Amino acid sequence: MIQAISKRLTFEEFLEWYPEGKGRYELHAGIIVEMNPTGEYEEVAAFLNRKLNVEIDRLNLPYFIPRTYLVKPVGAT
Repeated sequence: MIQAISKRLTFEEFLEWYPEGKGRYELHAGIIVEMNPTGEYEEVAAFLNRKLNVEIDRLNLPYFIPRTYLVKPVGAT
């Protein structure tokens, strides 16, 4: 079971808290939200993965995109 947190978190605190392999979570305005791994969220993840992989291949970079990852939008705290 994931412990509830009563204060708003920074992105760095969220990364420290994030429970690997125990669900999917997002940080919205400092509040942790558990995400359903299907539907629109999967479509967004697949879109990002596809676009990033195309650029990685085009630039011949030694990177890869793991199956699960965290993204911090520009301007997010």
